Amino acid sequence: MMESEPFVYEKVLNAIIAMIRDEGFVPGSKLPGVRSLAQKFGCNLHTVRKAIMFLGENGVVESQGRLGNFVRCDTSHLIGRTQSRLQVVSLRRIGVLLFPAVSEFSTSLLIELQREAGRLELQLEHHVAADWEGAMQAVRAMKRSNCRAMIFVAERERFLTDAARAFLESVPLPLVLGRLVTGYEELCYEPRELYSWFDRDTVYFQFRYFRALGFGHIAYFGRRDEEGKGETHFRCYCECAEEFRRAPDGVFAGPSPAEVDAALAGWECRRGDLAVICYDDIEAMRLVIAARKSGWKLPEEMAVMGVNNFAFSQYVDPPLSTVLFPYRYMAGRMLKRALDFLEEREKFSEAALPQLEVLIRDSCCGRLRRSESELRRLLPQLGAVPAPDMPER
Repeated sequence: MMESEPFVYEKVLNAIIAMIRDEGFVPGSKLPGVRSLAQKFGCNLHTVRKAIMFLGENGVVESQGRLGNFVRCDTSHLIGRTQSRLQVVSLRRIGVLLFPAVSEFSTSLLIELQREAGRLELQLEHHVAADWEGAMQAVRAMKRSNCRAMIFVAERERFLTDAARAFLESVPLPLVLGRLVTGYEELCYEPRELYSWFDRDTVYFQFRYFRALGFGHIAYFGRRDEEGKGETHFRCYCECAEEFRRAPDGVFAGPSPAEVDAALAGWECRRGDLAVICYDDIEAMRLVIAARKSGWKLPEEMAVMGVNNFAFSQYVDPPLSTVLFPYRYMAGRMLKRALDFLEEREKFSEAALPQLEVLIRDSCCGRLRRSESELRRLLPQLGAVPAPDMPER
């Protein structure tokens, strides 16, 4: 009895994948013609065309018209699988859940996750959920599409509820958390002792940078909120101030502009000798805009530096100097942790911490106190490198 078409189709699909994998067809290699493959596998042309078309839809091969069909990706992680609807399944498919919404941070991280996934030959599937019910629906969708692990990116305060703990306990996939969550350290993307490295290194760089420029008073500015987002950052600032025998001067302002004005009034006597380390670019921009409205001359009377290189930081007056967040490092660590789970490794992969990347713009007063060449020599001395788009003068 002749084999049914679905069985032949599955057989040819698997045979083509095996041929690519076992016969040295690297990405960019041209596959044999359809007629040649039909003869090789003992089937008709229609079956081969159908298999090639399906592999093209799944990114395994690429058709270039009359030039033929070419291998597009490594197939070492692919298998053919029989289900009610035949599909190609990746054994290295990972889901990404953004919660509760897309932000500039999560968008930047997702871009780097996609880049790193391509480098590691992983497939990503991302979802966005607005509430915990939607989050669980997204997880079920990942499970149905054969995701083997999941990366969960959420705001810090979202983990501080009973609903969050219930969600973490019920996720049916190996889970990598994008935040350090007490009680779930084994799910985090790197060990607890490494989580504060960026805050620590950033504040130490900023403090030493302003100190090298000769500022007598180095203050701190952050936002006052219930979640305590800047606690680690400010603690690093206090440790740095103590190390360099400077009196710490930290101000946390709420959302009211009057509170920012009050901070500036408290620094009035420091005009001309004041540098401010800010929790992030948002707080730095708040401070710069308020100072301008109050008649301060920037950066002559107050130097400011932020963190994260948010989209509008280059458009304030003066353009904001900032330390870039290491999205690429974070994305790589998350994906490697997911692979640890897939390969049943409990220990964290070793990490090589990246150097800080810094954008020196006008807000930090560097160019009023040092030449361009001196500034570029100064950054490596302080453990940082100029960001790729650092403006030339």
